[in-house]
Amino acid sequence: MIFDQSTTIAAVALGMFTIIAIAALVSTFFTVEQRTAAIVQRLGKFVREAGPGLNTKIPFVDRIVGRINLRVQQLDVKIETKTEDNVFVQMVVSVQYYVLPEKVYDAFYKLDKDLPASAHHASIALSPPFEALSMQREGERGDGKIVQSGPAHDQ
Repeated sequence: MIFDQSTTIAAVALGMFTIIAIAALVSTFFTVEQRTAAIVQRLGKFVREAGPGLNTKIPFVDRIVGRINLRVQQLDVKIETKTEDNVFVQMVVSVQYYVLPEKVYDAFYKLDKDLPASAHHASIALSPPFEALSMQREGERGDGKIVQSGPAHDQ
């Protein structure tokens, strides 16, 4: 069978259209995991937050720019502070945090995502209570127990 030029052009055009249609169909749907929210932008402007499950977007126009984890997360902060009797103490403090579902926009656009900066802020906030601690007074308790931060444990 001999193809003329118009048949070849029509076949190429149909193939390109099919590829574009399949790409548009595939990029229309996206999923969001449980306890996660996705941020959808249209041409660079915030449009909506997509919740868990199967979601849709306008292909080639809308874009998923990020996902926010709504689970409880933990940040371990190493703090070095000086007690009131001039003893340097190093300890690790665990800070647990989570994003409220109604504050996803603020968490994505307004909060600093730099964890070392967050650790520094936590260190500054947590240092004053430990500065009032006196190692000499804790040693004079005389009960022979090691002082621990966190929940009380029977030893």
